Amino acid sequence: VYVPSETEKERVASHQVLEQIDLVYRMAKRYPNTFEIAKTADDVVRIRKSGKIASLIGMEGGQAIENSLGLLRMYHQLGARYMTLS
Repeated sequence: VYVPSETEKERVASHQVLEQIDLVYRMAKRYPNTFEIAKTADDVVRIRKSGKIASLIGMEGGQAIENSLGLLRMYHQLGARYMTLS
């Protein structure tokens, strides 16, 4: 999921991230024979062996956490497993 660095208004970045994470889940649900959400390395191996595409949720842009460790923890609960800082 990606939030442009210009996105600086409070709560705008988090809303964009939540919408994009939702889209990832909706795509996996709509195309269950093609995609599956992976949250661990073991998931990636299992999903790949089943012939599907393992979909990892990563966040581009540290501004998406809006200086909130609570948001970071929430994104992790939603399946995000990595985040770039810029």
